[in-house]
Amino acid sequence: MAYTLNTGHALYGNLVELIGVQSGALVSHKTARTFTPHAEATFGSGTYGEHLRTVGGGYTVKGAGFSPAVSIDTTANPNATLVVIVNKVAAAGGGGQRPLVSSQTPASGAFTVGLTSAGLPTALENWNTLKTTGATDLDTAATPHMLAAVKIGETAHKLYVDGTFEVDSATRLAFNTTTGAFWNYLGGATGQGSVAADIVWAAWFNKALTEAELDDLYSSLGASNAFGLVGSSGASFDTSVTTALPSFSGSASVSPVTSFAVTAGLPVFSGSANAGAASFSFSTTLPLPSVSGSFTGDTSSGTISITDLRDLTTGNLRVSETGITVIVNNISTGALVALLTGQTSTAGGDMSLSHASIIAGTQYRVTVILPDGSEGTWKYTAA
Repeated sequence: MAYTLNTGHALYGNLVELIGVQSGALVSHKTARTFTPHAEATFGSGTYGEHLRTVGGGYTVKGAGFSPAVSIDTTANPNATLVVIVNKVAAAGGGGQRPLVSSQTPASGAFTVGLTSAGLPTALENWNTLKTTGATDLDTAATPHMLAAVKIGETAHKLYVDGTFEVDSATRLAFNTTTGAFWNYLGGATGQGSVAADIVWAAWFNKALTEAELDDLYSSLGASNAFGLVGSSGASFDTSVTTALPSFSGSASVSPVTSFAVTAGLPVFSGSANAGAASFSFSTTLPLPSVSGSFTGDTSSGTISITDLRDLTTGNLRVSETGITVIVNNISTGALVALLTGQTSTAGGDMSLSHASIIAGTQYRVTVILPDGSEGTWKYTAA
């Protein structure tokens, strides 16, 4: 399936590179790159769509190299995240650790994700030094996964599997280069170890993604390479709408209007609507009824109130704080509800968050990111 980057995604501005598979070939979406698959590497498809199948070969890697390398200036961006999505992965391979993404230059390298000889997820520094190991069995036959290594400055890192926190460590994810981290190989590391994996996506971000953001990415995965970071080209959509209409009191009269102008931010639909026993076909030019009287229905948006905003490390109140970013997610699906930037706390350390998508009486997962990069996630019910 043909697809392009979703430039409207909340993480698009932090996306350094996204590599995927399209029509039986590797594709990079931010920077033009040349890919050189090993002769034994093949292309296929699985749960999440097309993939590159790398081959386990002891210390000989059998994946795909690419040029130029993906790089992140970790002086300017001390926080970074690597996300790798596979249709399946196996501990079969050989050598030492089994990184999914690496550098082909032994004297250089970058942090990455991979698995141990026992099939457990691991975060690696310099693509060959095991730093953190999780407990999820990754190489169960034909099981897709999303792995993420999150570098948090020079002091800590976290490992996630399928959008869920796996393990963390108060140690840095180091690399040998002095100017930053870089990667130029999919499926193992030269002189270290190979890995058998069906790699669907590899994404790099110049920020430490939160669990809510990773969960949102994981929830967006689907068949035929569906992913929140991309949109399909020339896709067809079901434009039918089934909805409950608001109840009316008063009187209504219908005028045979043949066209209308949409004002006041009203949505425009094309397709059909079904409301109870009545069916209507409509587009941007259609007969609309004129209504007199009043109608009832819950059209109000909600407000999330955060009281006593505190430093997530010291516990001190963060009063009159500016430049706060707040991410509001659906608590059941993890879908993004609202991204609020440039928020400010009051002199008492309180915040009031409003957005048209926030519904009163609904509980949300709310992630607050302070200007210094510290963050925390809580559950709040909108009023």
